Amino acid sequence: MLAHIRRHLATVLASADTATVASDGPAGLQAQIVPCAVEGLRLLLLLPRTSDQLLNLEADSLVVVTTSRWQLWGLARVVDDAERPGATTAFPTAHAGWYAVVEVRPTRVAVAHAAGWGAAETYDVEQEAG
Repeated sequence: MLAHIRRHLATVLASADTATVASDGPAGLQAQIVPCAVEGLRLLLLLPRTSDQLLNLEADSLVVVTTSRWQLWGLARVVDDAERPGATTAFPTAHAGWYAVVEVRPTRVAVAHAAGWGAAETYDVEQEAG
């Protein structure tokens, strides 16, 4: 993906500090409004450890994350405790024992029209190696 498009998407994603995450799996269809932060094209979500979303993510990593400005389809994983110190700088008030940090790597992003409805731009996102 071209560098200027990656920068554009990172800026668009960073426009939100909360988002609705949706997943499906053993706990059924789940949707939840959660705090979010962006590091490049890496979206971080803060979910309560009691969330049924975490059960769904164990079975299927596909999620849809939505705000009024964009919609993202991606692959999610719970960040290990060993990785948490770096990931939680985005959520300084989070109590580590009560919350899980979930990383979402986008596979597709749709950016909404500034006025009106529907997607003005849609991007398929390549996953970086490593």
